[in-house]
Amino acid sequence: MCPRRRGIFAQTPDNTSMLPSFIVIGAAKCGTTSICNLLGRHPDVFVSDPKEPHYFSRILSYRTGRKRYEQLFEEAERGGFLAVGEGSTSYTHPSRGDFTAARIRETLPDVRLIYMVRHPIRRLESDWLMRRREGRTPERIGAAVERQASLVTFGMYWKHLSLYREHFPDDQIATVFLEDLAEAPEEVVGGLCHHMGVDPARMPAPGDTRSNRAEQYRKDGLMASALRKVPGAVKLRDAMPDSVRRMGKDLLTDEYGETIEWRPGEVEAVLDVLRPDALRLLEHCGKPSDFWDLG
Repeated sequence: MCPRRRGIFAQTPDNTSMLPSFIVIGAAKCGTTSICNLLGRHPDVFVSDPKEPHYFSRILSYRTGRKRYEQLFEEAERGGFLAVGEGSTSYTHPSRGDFTAARIRETLPDVRLIYMVRHPIRRLESDWLMRRREGRTPERIGAAVERQASLVTFGMYWKHLSLYREHFPDDQIATVFLEDLAEAPEEVVGGLCHHMGVDPARMPAPGDTRSNRAEQYRKDGLMASALRKVPGAVKLRDAMPDSVRRMGKDLLTDEYGETIEWRPGEVEAVLDVLRPDALRLLEHCGKPSDFWDLG
């Protein structure tokens, strides 16, 4: 991650309500929950609950949900926090990134953005495990890649980052590698504190940086499977506070185990698609071309 300039606590045009000064925009399955949890431990940082409101990426929410979005940050306004944020991975969804970036720029021109990335194959595998757990993908990972293009396109980090670079200067965007966070969490989190405009010296020791790990996955029980089929149930779940969602997860799901088995040549075929994009990102971020083993 490169040093970035300080953030400014955002206000709405009438100066009566607060909006985020930083947003974790993705990528999905790259440690966004971990980084939000870590940043939220800083006494001057507030992270919304739920962490992923998806306000800017959903048409109906963006048109009619401004007041509800602002309400997520009312506590931050009362508490005098210096940095306030949220983290919605849909903001770099392959089919939504362009208009989402434009909406964020229009509403929050000074916002500081954080984009989490990791080895694209490891990201894909983690995404597939989540979809398997939720019953949204075929049994075998290779078959899933053939049928669900987003498993691959979510990992085209440079493409998605470039959409944001059309609307924001580079010094408002911090790209963070999950591998760096695991190797040097204090350095990475300290850099993000500077990026957001808070004192890194007030940041507690990171401790365990991992959230939503594969070993934490659970599979739907009968009730959870039935609820997923109810219209609007997923949106209702996303709107719930994280504490309520965790309680429901424990009650409605069972322990889960899954083995990732690639057939010969499948990983190489995926890397052929992802490699040019990954190398361009590594170059932009000053990483060596072999930072990730891309075959």
